[in-house]
Amino acid sequence: MQGMAQTPIARPRRSATIACEVGQAILYEGDKGASVWVTRAGHITIDNPLRPLTPDTTRVLQLVIGNRTATAYGADWDALRRGGAPGTLEAQIGGPIRWDASLPALPDALNIVADSGASLTELPFKTCGEAPAVRAASAPATKRSSATAGAPSAAAKPNPRAAKPSRVPNGALPE
Repeated sequence: MQGMAQTPIARPRRSATIACEVGQAILYEGDKGASVWVTRAGHITIDNPLRPLTPDTTRVLQLVIGNRTATAYGADWDALRRGGAPGTLEAQIGGPIRWDASLPALPDALNIVADSGASLTELPFKTCGEAPAVRAASAPATKRSSATAGAPSAAAKPNPRAAKPSRVPNGALPE
Protein backbone atom coordinates (compact mmCIF):
# COMPACT_ATOMS: atom_id res chain seq x y z
CA MET A 1 0.00 0.00 0.00
CA GLN A 2 2.91 2.31 -0.48
CA GLY A 3 2.27 5.47 -2.43
CA MET A 4 -1.42 5.60 -1.54
CA ALA A 5 -2.64 8.75 0.15
CA GLN A 6 -4.07 8.33 3.62
CA THR A 7 -7.64 9.44 3.96
CA PRO A 8 -8.52 11.52 7.01
CA ILE A 9 -10.57 9.85 9.71
CA ALA A 10 -14.23 10.74 9.24
CA ARG A 11 -15.71 12.23 12.40
CA PRO A 12 -19.43 12.49 12.90
CA ARG A 13 -20.60 16.11 12.72
CA ARG A 14 -21.57 17.44 16.10
CA SER A 15 -24.90 19.16 16.32
CA ALA A 16 -24.98 22.51 18.08
CA THR A 17 -27.43 21.87 20.90
CA ILE A 18 -26.09 23.81 23.90
CA ALA A 19 -27.47 27.33 24.24
CA CYS A 20 -27.43 29.45 27.39
CA GLU A 21 -29.23 32.64 28.29
CA VAL A 22 -27.83 35.87 26.87
CA GLY A 23 -24.93 37.08 29.00
CA GLN A 24 -24.06 33.64 30.37
CA ALA A 25 -20.95 31.64 29.58
CA ILE A 26 -20.79 27.92 28.85
CA LEU A 27 -18.68 25.65 31.07
CA TYR A 28 -17.02 22.58 29.59
CA GLU A 29 -15.19 20.33 32.04
CA GLY A 30 -12.82 17.45 31.35
CA ASP A 31 -12.45 14.27 33.35
CA LYS A 32 -9.09 15.43 34.76
CA GLY A 33 -10.61 18.59 36.28
CA ALA A 34 -9.87 20.91 33.36
CA SER A 35 -12.47 23.70 33.37
CA VAL A 36 -12.97 25.80 30.24
CA TRP A 37 -15.49 28.64 30.13
CA VAL A 38 -16.60 29.80 26.66
CA THR A 39 -17.36 33.52 26.92
CA ARG A 40 -17.52 34.72 23.30
CA ALA A 41 -17.65 33.37 19.78
CA GLY A 42 -16.71 34.98 16.51
CA HIS A 43 -14.80 34.47 13.29
CA ILE A 44 -11.78 35.64 11.35
CA THR A 45 -12.14 36.09 7.59
CA ILE A 46 -8.99 36.06 5.51
CA ASP A 47 -9.03 37.03 1.85
CA ASN A 48 -6.91 34.64 -0.16
CA PRO A 49 -5.52 36.31 -3.30
CA LEU A 50 -5.32 32.91 -5.00
CA ARG A 51 -9.05 32.34 -4.42
CA PRO A 52 -10.63 35.81 -4.35
CA LEU A 53 -14.22 34.55 -4.48
CA THR A 54 -13.87 32.12 -1.56
CA PRO A 55 -12.33 33.74 1.52
CA ASP A 56 -11.15 31.49 4.35
CA THR A 57 -13.26 31.71 7.50
CA THR A 58 -12.01 30.49 10.86
CA ARG A 59 -14.40 30.13 13.80
CA VAL A 60 -13.04 31.40 17.14
CA LEU A 61 -14.09 30.82 20.74
CA GLN A 62 -12.80 33.03 23.54
CA LEU A 63 -12.09 30.89 26.60
CA VAL A 64 -11.37 31.51 30.26
CA ILE A 65 -9.03 28.87 31.65
CA GLY A 66 -8.12 29.48 35.28
CA ASN A 67 -7.74 33.25 35.41
CA ARG A 68 -6.45 33.75 31.86
CA THR A 69 -8.02 34.35 28.47
CA ALA A 70 -7.26 31.98 25.60
CA THR A 71 -8.83 30.96 22.31
CA ALA A 72 -9.80 27.83 20.43
CA TYR A 73 -10.22 28.07 16.65
CA GLY A 74 -11.01 26.01 13.60
CA ALA A 75 -13.01 25.77 10.40
CA ASP A 76 -16.03 24.66 12.43
CA TRP A 77 -16.96 23.60 15.97
CA ASP A 78 -16.08 19.92 15.32
CA ALA A 79 -12.30 20.22 15.65
CA LEU A 80 -10.74 23.20 17.41
CA ARG A 81 -7.07 24.03 17.86
CA ARG A 82 -5.65 25.65 20.97
CA GLY A 83 -4.71 29.29 20.61
CA GLY A 84 -3.26 32.06 22.75
CA ALA A 85 -4.93 35.29 23.78
CA PRO A 86 -7.27 36.86 21.18
CA GLY A 87 -4.71 39.51 20.17
CA THR A 88 -2.06 36.85 19.69
CA LEU A 89 -4.38 34.78 17.52
CA GLU A 90 -5.23 37.83 15.38
CA ALA A 91 -1.52 38.46 14.81
CA GLN A 92 -0.87 34.79 14.05
CA ILE A 93 -3.71 34.32 11.55
CA GLY A 94 -3.54 37.81 10.09
CA GLY A 95 -7.01 39.23 10.53
CA PRO A 96 -9.26 40.78 13.16
CA ILE A 97 -11.71 38.66 15.14
CA ARG A 98 -15.30 39.73 14.55
CA TRP A 99 -17.17 38.79 17.71
CA ASP A 100 -20.82 37.68 17.56
CA ALA A 101 -23.37 39.70 19.55
CA SER A 102 -24.10 36.64 21.73
CA LEU A 103 -22.95 33.05 22.06
CA PRO A 104 -24.45 30.79 19.40
CA ALA A 105 -25.54 27.25 20.13
CA LEU A 106 -22.45 25.10 20.66
CA PRO A 107 -21.90 21.32 20.57
CA ASP A 108 -22.40 19.18 23.68
CA ALA A 109 -18.62 18.59 23.78
CA LEU A 110 -15.62 20.54 22.52
CA ASN A 111 -13.07 18.47 20.61
CA ILE A 112 -9.60 20.01 20.92
CA VAL A 113 -7.19 18.71 18.27
CA ALA A 114 -3.48 18.93 17.49
CA ASP A 115 -2.21 20.51 14.26
CA SER A 116 -2.17 17.02 12.74
CA GLY A 117 -5.91 16.64 13.42
CA ALA A 118 -5.49 14.02 16.14
CA SER A 119 -7.80 14.55 19.10
CA LEU A 120 -6.04 15.87 22.22
CA THR A 121 -9.05 16.04 24.53
CA GLU A 122 -12.79 16.14 24.49
CA LEU A 123 -14.48 18.44 26.98
CA PRO A 124 -18.17 17.67 27.67
CA PHE A 125 -20.71 20.38 28.55
CA LYS A 126 -21.17 20.93 32.29
CA THR A 127 -23.40 23.99 32.89
CA CYS A 128 -24.24 27.58 32.00
CA GLY A 129 -23.22 30.39 34.33
CA GLU A 130 -20.92 33.31 34.94
CA ALA A 131 -17.27 32.86 33.99
CA PRO A 132 -14.63 33.66 36.60
CA ALA A 133 -12.88 37.03 36.52
CA VAL A 134 -9.87 37.25 34.23
CA ARG A 135 -6.57 38.71 35.32
CA ALA A 136 -5.74 41.80 33.27
CA ALA A 137 -2.76 41.35 30.99
CA SER A 138 0.17 43.34 32.28
CA ALA A 139 2.73 45.12 30.15
CA PRO A 140 6.17 43.51 30.20
CA ALA A 141 8.35 45.14 32.82
CA THR A 142 11.76 46.48 31.86
CA LYS A 143 14.71 45.93 34.15
CA ARG A 144 16.49 49.04 35.40
CA SER A 145 19.31 49.21 37.89
CA SER A 146 18.83 51.23 41.06
CA ALA A 147 21.51 53.72 39.93
CA THR A 148 19.55 54.62 36.80
CA ALA A 149 16.04 54.27 38.22
CA GLY A 150 15.54 58.01 38.68
CA ALA A 151 17.67 59.22 35.77
CA PRO A 152 16.14 59.61 32.31
CA SER A 153 17.28 57.06 29.79
CA ALA A 154 19.95 58.15 27.32
CA ALA A 155 18.14 56.21 24.63
CA ALA A 156 14.99 58.24 25.24
CA LYS A 157 16.62 61.52 24.11
CA PRO A 158 17.99 61.74 20.56
CA ASN A 159 21.48 63.18 20.26
CA PRO A 160 21.44 65.91 17.58
CA ARG A 161 25.26 65.73 17.24
CA ALA A 162 25.34 62.00 16.60
CA ALA A 163 26.78 61.05 13.22
CA LYS A 164 24.25 59.72 10.78
CA PRO A 165 25.10 56.30 9.41
CA SER A 166 26.28 56.29 5.83
CA ARG A 167 24.59 54.03 3.36
CA VAL A 168 26.70 51.70 1.30
CA PRO A 169 25.17 50.38 -1.93
CA ASN A 170 24.58 46.65 -2.16
CA GLY A 171 27.49 44.86 -3.77
CA ALA A 172 29.97 47.70 -3.03
CA LEU A 173 31.83 45.68 -0.41
CA PRO A 174 33.69 42.46 -1.26
CA GLU A 175 32.39 39.33 0.40
